[in-house]
Amino acid sequence: MKEIFFHTTRDDYAKSIIEEKKFKHSKHKEDTKIMWLGDGIYFWDSSSIAQKLGRSLVENKPENRNCSSKLLYCVVDYDEDKCLDLSLKEEFDDFFSCGLELLVAKYENMRDILDRNISKIESTKNALKNQEFWNNKEHGNFFGNITNEVIDYMKKVENKNIQVMKCSFRQNDVKYFLNEKNVVNQLCVKDCDIIKEINELGD
Repeated sequence: MKEIFFHTTRDDYAKSIIEEKKFKHSKHKEDTKIMWLGDGIYFWDSSSIAQKLGRSLVENKPENRNCSSKLLYCVVDYDEDKCLDLSLKEEFDDFFSCGLELLVAKYENMRDILDRNISKIESTKNALKNQEFWNNKEHGNFFGNITNEVIDYMKKVENKNIQVMKCSFRQNDVKYFLNEKNVVNQLCVKDCDIIKEINELGD
């Protein structure tokens, strides 16, 4: 299945991506970089959201204070059976059931830690279900960890290699005028090889 995804990044990064015809695979790091959908390359499904919200996120980072941004559009060719879409109830429920099982197995002999993590996963699940997730560092940190573990489990145990993960959140800052419900869809590409075309989208 081919779709066009949009990616916002710094000018110099965009130039490098286009010249090399590939993206750098970003890593979720608890202490420095929160990637709420785990490791991968992050995209938006809308050029207007990428222009407004995506550019604001890039340019407002302290390390990018003196940098401008570019918008890239990419053709992504993925297998629908290898897409994990958390907007679908069955996939959402299966994802969190798997996450809970992995936590129980990991901390079965550490009851206090297990109880805290069960509380976290329920809190994160409810926040995500209600799309009350944006700018919540604690949830984003925890969810990024769980995502990486579930994706790894699916690959090693279920022999299912997830190529794309999709999820949504609500952005309540009215200056972006996103849509009626202010719902933003974000995508995380896990497999760089499925990105077939990379082009710059003009202003």
